[in-house]
Amino acid sequence: MRHTPKTEEDFNTLFSPGDYRYEIIKSEENISKSGKPQIAITLKLISNVNTTTLANDWLQDGHYRLRHLCMTAGLKEMYESDEIHASAFLHKRGIAKVGVQKGGDDGKGGFYKDKNVINDYLPDTNTKPLIFGKTTKEPLGSTLEPLDGQDVPW
Repeated sequence: MRHTPKTEEDFNTLFSPGDYRYEIIKSEENISKSGKPQIAITLKLISNVNTTTLANDWLQDGHYRLRHLCMTAGLKEMYESDEIHASAFLHKRGIAKVGVQKGGDDGKGGFYKDKNVINDYLPDTNTKPLIFGKTTKEPLGSTLEPLDGQDVPW
């Protein structure tokens, strides 16, 4: 079979602003461009019609998104301690408030496309109807096994 090779970015769909379920598929500690420690995460966003896209978030000390993610992902005790480990976020899931950042000039003679951004992390009441009218009773901050190309289990 002949095919056209594609990158992961080729498959990313721009989601409209709104609240989406997510799973954190990558989480690592690094240093920001301004020299501050941060946790860089990649989220797989899932729409109510089971389409997915990826979004990145960078969490730094003192930022409200770091607190909200910890509180909604079952990591309150870790947040209230004096150290947060990036590995604790891996495969956590919940609901994110997603926005769209408009593309523009990258300052290097190129252009970057519109992209989804994470505006906040929201509590999951576990009572909202999901795909095909099913609901979930999974505890907040529950951990999924890696999806390995499988359909989303909720």
